[in-house]
Amino acid sequence: SNVLHAHPLTIRATKKGVEIGKPEAIETGSVGPNKDVRFPHRAAIRVSAGGDDITGAGDGAYLTKSSDWGVGFDWRRGSDFISTNIAHGSPMVHMTVGGNLAQLKLGIRAKYLPDLSIAGRLAYEVYGNIFVVYVPKEAVVAQQKRVVTITIPGASPSEGFDVMVGALP
Repeated sequence: SNVLHAHPLTIRATKKGVEIGKPEAIETGSVGPNKDVRFPHRAAIRVSAGGDDITGAGDGAYLTKSSDWGVGFDWRRGSDFISTNIAHGSPMVHMTVGGNLAQLKLGIRAKYLPDLSIAGRLAYEVYGNIFVVYVPKEAVVAQQKRVVTITIPGASPSEGFDVMVGALP
């Protein structure tokens, strides 16, 4: 999909999942008396449902609802899914992730922040911004380099579980 600028976050659905970023202003030159400023999307965290997000590709994202201030879309790969709700102006993205697990792919040089992390809350610094990922407290979390795997013992793959990603100011 194209990038959704839901200020302060950017969200993009790809074949591998849902990307979330917090863009920084880049001045690209001047146009007359006005400066040309862009806010390009850079994925800080990509959320994927199901198995290995590196090799798997989803069926794509489909718009499920829209209003003046929000949008929802579903991402699917076989029986795995991510149902996403985005509110314009919110620093949080709510997702229901279905399947056996969720994976987070973190941006380059992401750093885990143990002082901000407790059961049900994972904090990372990515590209100079702090992102917090909320998962159920009973989640089993494993991290290997930039890939974080989240499973919920006894969770129903067809119902899924809640994951929220937010950016701190």
